[in-house]
Amino acid sequence: MTMTTLKSIAFIFTITLLKSGSNAFIPIVSQKKTTKTFSKASSLSLSMKSSCRRQIIKDAFAAGTFATIFGIVSQPKSVHAAIDACPPKSKNCIVVTWKPPSSQSKSDIISTLREVINAYPREGQNDIDAGGWTIVEDGLESAKMMHIEYKSSGTGFFAKAFNGGKPFVDDLFLELSNANNGDIEVVVRSNSRVGESDFGVNGKRVSYLAAALKNKNWLVDTNVKTG
Repeated sequence: MTMTTLKSIAFIFTITLLKSGSNAFIPIVSQKKTTKTFSKASSLSLSMKSSCRRQIIKDAFAAGTFATIFGIVSQPKSVHAAIDACPPKSKNCIVVTWKPPSSQSKSDIISTLREVINAYPREGQNDIDAGGWTIVEDGLESAKMMHIEYKSSGTGFFAKAFNGGKPFVDDLFLELSNANNGDIEVVVRSNSRVGESDFGVNGKRVSYLAAALKNKNWLVDTNVKTG
C-alpha cells in the first residue's frame, strides 16, 4: 500500500468522522450552481465553518488519529516499549540501562536481578528509603517487567511540611529488553511520584543497585545523578 493510498484513506476517514460528530463543521454544497445570494452574515458564517473544518482536518492529521485507530501508519515509539522516558529536564526521574554478561541466560539474568533487589536494605541506605520497600509486581518471566515501591521515613522536614507527615513514595521499574545484537538488557526507571526535585534520591538508589550488579560483572553506571 503506497503512502498516497494511505493518505487518501486517512482523508476519507477524517471527513467521515467529522460528519458523524458535528455537521456544523461540514457545510453541504450542492452539485448545481445556485443563484441565491448569501447575506454578508451568511458568507461570514460559512467562511468560519470552512476554517473550522480545515483546522480540524489539519489537527486530525497532525495528531495521527486515523493512523492510531486503523493501525495504518506506525506511530513513533520510545526505544523501550514499556518504560517511558523521563520528562524533559526532569529532576526526579532516572532511566538507565544495565547490561548483563552476554554469557548469561534469561533465567540467570532474572535470578540475579531478584537477588540484588531482595538484598536491598529494608532500613534503607545512604539516608534514603528508610520507610522500606515492597515488590508490587514481579512478572519478569511473563511480562518482562518488575515494579518495586520505595518509601521515605516520613519524618523529614519536607514530608511533614508538604506531605502531611506521610512517606514519599518512589517507583522503580525493571524491564527486560533485547538489544540490537540480540543480547538481553535491563532498562531501569526510578522516579518520584510527587515533587519537582528528588534531592538525589533516585540516583542513590539506582547507583546502590548498580554497584551490586557490577560485582557480578554487569556493565552498569554506579554514579547515577538525577537531571
